[in-house]
Amino acid sequence: MIADLLPLALKQRLLTVLVTPIDNLALAQSLKSPVFGCDDNDLKCLAHCDSAWWQGLLAWSEQSDAPPRIKRAAQLLSGWQGLAGSLPVHDLLDRIFHQADVLQRYADAAPEHLRTGVLANLQGFLALSLEHEGGRYPSLPRFLEELRQLRVQAGAGDSPDEVSAATGDAVRMLTIHSAKGLEAPVVFLIKADQNSGPDSAYNVIMDWPPDSERPTHFSLHGGKEWRGPGRDELFAQNKAQAGRERLNLLYVAMTRARQALFISGLEKPARSTEATSENWLTLASEALEQADLAQHPEMVWTEPDGQLGLASIPAEDASVPVAYHAGIGSRVDSGGPEADFGVQVHGWLQGLCEDWPRERMIAQFACDATLLPDIEAAAQRILAIPELAAAFDPARHVRAFNELEFLDIDGRVARIDRLVEFEAETWVLDYKTGGLREPDLAKRALPHLAQMSGYRAAASHLFAGKPVRVALAFADGRVYWV
Repeated sequence: MIADLLPLALKQRLLTVLVTPIDNLALAQSLKSPVFGCDDNDLKCLAHCDSAWWQGLLAWSEQSDAPPRIKRAAQLLSGWQGLAGSLPVHDLLDRIFHQADVLQRYADAAPEHLRTGVLANLQGFLALSLEHEGGRYPSLPRFLEELRQLRVQAGAGDSPDEVSAATGDAVRMLTIHSAKGLEAPVVFLIKADQNSGPDSAYNVIMDWPPDSERPTHFSLHGGKEWRGPGRDELFAQNKAQAGRERLNLLYVAMTRARQALFISGLEKPARSTEATSENWLTLASEALEQADLAQHPEMVWTEPDGQLGLASIPAEDASVPVAYHAGIGSRVDSGGPEADFGVQVHGWLQGLCEDWPRERMIAQFACDATLLPDIEAAAQRILAIPELAAAFDPARHVRAFNELEFLDIDGRVARIDRLVEFEAETWVLDYKTGGLREPDLAKRALPHLAQMSGYRAAASHLFAGKPVRVALAFADGRVYWV
């Protein structure tokens, strides 16, 4: 089951076994997880034991004919149980991951399309044990209780879908914690207008410096109206730390987006400064007001119907970029042999510019073996154009981007084949493999002038202050400067 491939097995099953080994269900689920790889027949044998399953497992492992997986499970679980009361939770989990080879076992068990997400979430769970409240928990049960409360606050329920690694054209609903380590082209951060919940009426205030063996202060407290002034400094420190944690969480959420980020919520009058400071929508709005957007004209803050979000810029030129990124080309053309040939030449040029091995280029761009000589020849003719030599020589320019994607004002994806930044100017190169029978370069370039105008506008905004030169590089080795 997919559920057995997710960190839920570690959170609610394996760790539960270390706390309460008499929990037969948790033990059974742990044994069937990829950590131990036991099968239904193993569980049937344990079910017929006269004693509890935990005692039955230990007794079975001591028999000479016990399967190696049973001996391994008993040995590992017994060792971890002995350490559960003395090691910090993160150190215990780190040992579990190492001794049981958790990442490799889950990688082998997970379907290929889920593997990346499963491993990312396992690593994120390990990081959570260290990051949340400084990794300090009085006990493993306390850590499990904190996890349960986090799930309740996030509304995650008990479904393993919270860490689903689905791919393709789909919308994935994730909590910020479960999204750690994952990325997506477009991310919507919803309900950003919500403040963190009020302090509990009864709670603990604690001061535990990182270099101390024990807390320097530990006491209980009630609501604000019941607190005396003697601990005001501690409450102020606790509030500041909580604010930093919320900012860290906001940072994690915002950096999940590779291409475009939308932050949404309702703008409401703040009841108090304290409530406003905990509102991510307000924090993002204030940050943008302070930012020098002249240096980042691809971003803007708008207020459609009372909602705030990152959106396109209402500029005169319809090609101003909303977001951009460089990556492996994934072109979608109209089809046909000529279009396919063009896609493969573009891919081959990208591979050559980024020093890919030839085998990777053939596999990555699905090059037709019969057309491979023509593809390579066309790419080499473009690379050999003398006027463009500086664009392909890293020693002669500041930096270069291949397959640079951006969203225009209508939300359409456009792609610059190669953008090169020099000290004094920026070049935009567009590769063309069609229309080579036309000897007049001006006529050959005519159908592409509107497209190049949009590319020029995008480069001008992305690299403000530098003049932009645009060139059409044709596969017959000729170049036309627009």
